[in-house]
Amino acid sequence: MAKYAYFQHPERPGSVIRTENPEYWGKDDGYVRLPQKLGEAEYINDARARLLEKLKPGDTVYIVLRSVARSGMSRGMGLFVVEDGKVVPITHAAATVTGASTDKNGALVIGGCGFDAGFEAVYRLGGALWPEGTPSPHSVRNGEPDYTGGYALKHVWL
Repeated sequence: MAKYAYFQHPERPGSVIRTENPEYWGKDDGYVRLPQKLGEAEYINDARARLLEKLKPGDTVYIVLRSVARSGMSRGMGLFVVEDGKVVPITHAAATVTGASTDKNGALVIGGCGFDAGFEAVYRLGGALWPEGTPSPHSVRNGEPDYTGGYALKHVWL
């Protein structure tokens, strides 16, 4: 597991940089190193804010299967949304806010078998974006209005 350092430019709040090479940051570029816990929290909050700009309850997340472990016990996938008619990757930000790992190729990894791993990834993403539920119902589940964050997004495999 890599040890990360976090930096932020004082004139650009909301732009936290995560790096494995802290020796290259903060000298002449004006970036200031953040304490580990604060930096990690800010980095996750930045990713969450960027995703909330792109996603609203009821939106569809498109999934591409990138890899399957030899044992069949994990899947690596890319997550995408359509924004202004363009396909935009959200894999890294989704992994950041859900706490999921990524493989060496940047695919979000979901472990397990015998279930829809794409649904699981999108369910976790919705739960991370709306942990207290959505402000208004996004669908009906079991005959009742559904506010649950985990079910706020749809998914489609490509």
